[in-house]
Amino acid sequence: MYTGLRSEILFTIPQFPSMVMEMSTDTLFHTAIEALVDIAIIIETSMSESQKVGDYEKFAALFDGGFIGLDEYNGLRRLNGFRNAVVHAYDSLILDEIYDNYESIINDIGQITQLFCEKL
Repeated sequence: MYTGLRSEILFTIPQFPSMVMEMSTDTLFHTAIEALVDIAIIIETSMSESQKVGDYEKFAALFDGGFIGLDEYNGLRRLNGFRNAVVHAYDSLILDEIYDNYESIINDIGQITQLFCEKL
């Protein structure tokens, strides 16, 4: 048990352990996705002389330029949408959906990370 909080506080909040796990998982996913999106933006910016503004435009440029395949392109779009939902706390963000789809999220993160490592 986390010792930084008084035990009586923990016992008054029965959902505390699950709340911490949910927040931790969201934060880890968010951090990993931010890193991948930043890498994609840096790659596209260094490869292109055009001034693509949005993340999705940059992903499309990487796909159109042959740097990423269709699976990675779609994965980046899904991950960026998830990131936006977490960051902006969209009403559509439902934690159960995240946990129901965590394997897909992890697979997208892993596939795109592997591709970037191989190509860079």
